[in-house]
Amino acid sequence: MSGWNAVGGGGRVALPVAVALLLAGCVSLGGLEPPELSLAGLEVAQANLLETGLAATVRLVNPNPEPLEVSGLELRLYLGGLKVGRAVSAASVEVPRLGSVKVPLEVYVSNVRLLTRLEPLLRNRSLSWRIKGKLFVVTRWGTRRLPVSSEGMIDLGAEVSGREAPAERKSGTERGDGT
Repeated sequence: MSGWNAVGGGGRVALPVAVALLLAGCVSLGGLEPPELSLAGLEVAQANLLETGLAATVRLVNPNPEPLEVSGLELRLYLGGLKVGRAVSAASVEVPRLGSVKVPLEVYVSNVRLLTRLEPLLRNRSLSWRIKGKLFVVTRWGTRRLPVSSEGMIDLGAEVSGREAPAERKSGTERGDGT
């Protein structure tokens, strides 16, 4: 009895094709280095009893010799280890080759979440911040979701006195290995 066997003849072709498709899906930028993300500015834009609107600016740095097209982003803002807000943008931005661009965002912060942590946050002379989220990067294989994160410290004493606050920054792409 002869018939088609999924594990036999047809399976030998299907397995390599499936592996190739899986590996192609893992390549997020086709050999390009991922962009870096950093917090470039943060100020209060509006406030009411339940919510504060922050005008945030993030900087995207493209370390590649080709321009990078970002078709949107989704970011979460953490202050003092507490998730306080979220920002989304559908704006398309081209990050020039070996260059950077600033992206303005509106971040909405829950005042209720901040109330429970406000005193300990203000008691310290510095405040840790973290941005975590994803960029939607257009590649020749379609739009890819690229996880990004950046963190640092803000010197609150310098901000209060009017001096420029030094901010330590680390940015990168999350790879599942703690970086």
